[in-house]
Amino acid sequence: MLGDGQGDVGNEFHKVGAITISVEGRKEHVEIGKERFPNLTFVHSDLNTYEIAGTYDYIISMGLLYHLKRPRFHLNQICQHGKVVILESEMLDLKKSAVKYVKE
Repeated sequence: MLGDGQGDVGNEFHKVGAITISVEGRKEHVEIGKERFPNLTFVHSDLNTYEIAGTYDYIISMGLLYHLKRPRFHLNQICQHGKVVILESEMLDLKKSAVKYVKE
């Protein structure tokens, strides 16, 4: 989990048997996450320069892209090291909210 904050989402995956690593840029979130979920692995790192080691079944990037100075570096990292990549990001530059539903 990249950008897992205080570990809530990582903990939900852990409950169903996943082995998770939560990488977070805010040290205070990592400290709180370690207190709340001592059974999870947390890593504090600058996500602008964080280099992923190894290959993972899933990489989930949560709300990071628009905060990063080097979004392409991040995208390359997650695509090279994740068998499946889930990218959650939201950015609206509108005066009012807009939702577009896509039929799949």
